[in-house]
Amino acid sequence: MKNIRKSKKMFNFHYFSRAALFFILIFLILFLEPAQEFFPDNTEGKTIYRSPCEMLDGWEYHWGNIENGGIPKSEWAAVDRPINPPDRNGRTLLWLRHALPYRNWEVPALLIDGKGVLLTFKAFIDDRMIYQFGRMTPSGQGNLSGISSHIIHIGNNFAGKQLTLKVFSDYTNIGIRGKVTIGSESDLIQNIIKKDFKRFVIGIFMMFIGILDLMIYKESVRKTGAVSMLGVLAISVGVYTLNVTAIKDLILYAPVFWFNVYIAAMFLIPVGAMGFIWQTFRPVCGNIYHRIWQFHLIFALIGQSVFILILASFLSMAVGSFMLTILRVLLILELILIVSVCVKDALVKGNIEARIYLFGFIPIIIGGIHDVLVGLGRIDSTYSFVPWALMVFILSMEIIKRQQNIRTRNRLEVYAEELEVKSKEKTELINELHDGLGGFLTSIKFLSEMGKKNPSDEGIKEILSDISKLSSDSLIEIGSFMQSLEEEEISWPVVVENLYRTGKKMIEPLGLSFEFKENIDLEAKNPDSILFLNLLRIYKEGLTNIIKHSKAEQVIVRVDISTRKLMLSIKDDGKGLGKDIVRGRGLPNMRARAQKLNGSFTIDSEDGTCLKLELVLKAAG
Repeated sequence: MKNIRKSKKMFNFHYFSRAALFFILIFLILFLEPAQEFFPDNTEGKTIYRSPCEMLDGWEYHWGNIENGGIPKSEWAAVDRPINPPDRNGRTLLWLRHALPYRNWEVPALLIDGKGVLLTFKAFIDDRMIYQFGRMTPSGQGNLSGISSHIIHIGNNFAGKQLTLKVFSDYTNIGIRGKVTIGSESDLIQNIIKKDFKRFVIGIFMMFIGILDLMIYKESVRKTGAVSMLGVLAISVGVYTLNVTAIKDLILYAPVFWFNVYIAAMFLIPVGAMGFIWQTFRPVCGNIYHRIWQFHLIFALIGQSVFILILASFLSMAVGSFMLTILRVLLILELILIVSVCVKDALVKGNIEARIYLFGFIPIIIGGIHDVLVGLGRIDSTYSFVPWALMVFILSMEIIKRQQNIRTRNRLEVYAEELEVKSKEKTELINELHDGLGGFLTSIKFLSEMGKKNPSDEGIKEILSDISKLSSDSLIEIGSFMQSLEEEEISWPVVVENLYRTGKKMIEPLGLSFEFKENIDLEAKNPDSILFLNLLRIYKEGLTNIIKHSKAEQVIVRVDISTRKLMLSIKDDGKGLGKDIVRGRGLPNMRARAQKLNGSFTIDSEDGTCLKLELVLKAAG
């Protein structure tokens, strides 16, 4: 019981802490901005802002020849964006160039943000190489070396000179994925922080939520596994969000590491998404959602292994492109399946959690369409809303988990109450067994001792007869006790049948008339063990009093059971109790048992004797 109460407090703490964390996150993102800094202009002696310059237009490209690695002098063509120029035709070497502006900055540098350049490249100013990312042969062959943003120092006296990039990629895409900006290194770093701060906070926060969910997740391994799929999804989405920022490279410049965690996140997002659907809406092992989740898990392990081999130059990036294509197709099919499941549950079954899931999913669709239109040039925008959409999505799933936890907490509270009731019932049943069966055994032992002292045949016969009767009563007592333990089998018809048989067995062998009347509402809630056992005790005690004291010829028992009330009356046509009403322990015991059941016990002894028990019953459901 103590452990259950501790669990209840733990749930409340997590509800409060998660809600507080979301409010803190929103405050950080909406109201906090990195402070701007001033950088001195030594030539004019005053403090001014240094504005970096984006290199948007003016790019030219040239498809290179692997055999000839020199910078081409002719056949350059203009291109709107330095990514995937036309007429590739399977070629893997691309030259890109852009004239550097006539401006001066302190510590001038070039920033290529986002996912940098795909895949390996060298940077030149005129014919002088100033930067290299990854391994590349003189002829232009290279291999995957991770993903990263790049800050390239270009030195002074660059104005008007030609910036040239030699890019190798055997991947589907080739060229510059991020934006190219030139300016002061300190300004570029400041712009990175200002631009990526909110997305970085979102990524860290989602990873934190995922880790927290993994730590507190407690479910049956056989039912829905030992790992929270919401935790896996939140961590994967958080890692993915971090990877689209350049801040990560300022904190830790490790392109291979970031590429590996990026690929892991890409493959684990569908694992977490389908796993969440399985654990939340279809929590049965072996169903189609569980099988799809298992397939995604295996596919994620294979995909991660493939890209590790690509990084080690054992496989070409073409294999990785094929794996990512399969992943994208599976994601589309999985999204259709997930949306169909949630729409069915939301509209057909009226499941509130499915509606919350769909509500959280809508921003991802809108953000994705926005980014696609930006990529196609239909919208002029430099901002992606996908990280915000992912945060809303994770928040919606967190709300769903909170609803489930509330239901779990309520079930625990009900279980705790039932456990407490069962504990009391167990104690009372043990006491009943001790008082009932113990009394019979004591009497049998007493009679046995008397038989030793009275060896006459007549005395032995009488004692053996009494022992036989007590043994029979003991067996009846044990039978009643065992039946009271089988709560699933206790119902009002069973109880009434037990009362009828007990009365018939006690009264009719004495030559008395026994009449039993019953009226049962089958909607009444079934009795528990304690009610059944105490009712039987009161009933047998009442019949025993009639047998011993009333000198009656007829006994009439009536039982009325409704959904709210039980009435039991035992009436005889005997002489009445008279002074016996205040003697002995039988009647006080009956009254005490009635009070224990929160009932009333009355005696009418003017015309025969009528014992009446009234109990208020718990409502069903």
